[in-house]
Amino acid sequence: MTTQQKDLCDFFGNFYPKGEQHNKKEVLEVVTTQRFGSKYFDVYGDIQNPLFVAVEIAEMIEIQNTTDLLKRVDDDEKLTYVISRAGQKREMNMLTEFGVYEVLSQSRKPLAKEFKKVVKHILKEIRLNGYYMAGELVEEPQTTIKAPDTLAEAERYYIDTLAKAIAEAQNMDEKSRLTSKLTRFMQEVEPQWN
Repeated sequence: MTTQQKDLCDFFGNFYPKGEQHNKKEVLEVVTTQRFGSKYFDVYGDIQNPLFVAVEIAEMIEIQNTTDLLKRVDDDEKLTYVISRAGQKREMNMLTEFGVYEVLSQSRKPLAKEFKKVVKHILKEIRLNGYYMAGELVEEPQTTIKAPDTLAEAERYYIDTLAKAIAEAQNMDEKSRLTSKLTRFMQEVEPQWN
């Protein structure tokens, strides 16, 4: 994965909430500040519902007119919130996570093309594996025990497990018996060595 593709993954998945989600009438606070390439932008809302300042997204993908950007998304993907910037409260157009996805999927800019490549890669991984995991696998996943499908299989598993436990117990008894014999033998032989 290229640095730019990694930045795209981090863009959406690498921020942590510092507060709770706010009502639209309340002033939204910055949840985190993210870097994408050489630009920094603020994320508002919370981890479940991140909100992005529309003008920052427009600048990031080189769209000159934010109004044009907002026309590209559905009404439920754009909101107006009050945010605090440089000590002033300002009403700003915000994009939801889905709004950002929509804008990027429509754009032909190089950054948007990279984003689409990352999304396609993730979708393919999900199709092939049933999940997507970013980064490298640190350790092999633990094998799972298959649950029995029928009562007969469950009984067979129980009997096999019980038989193994009995065999181990008998083995322990045998070891204990042999240890006792060895101890007695050593006690009998020891006087002969002195």
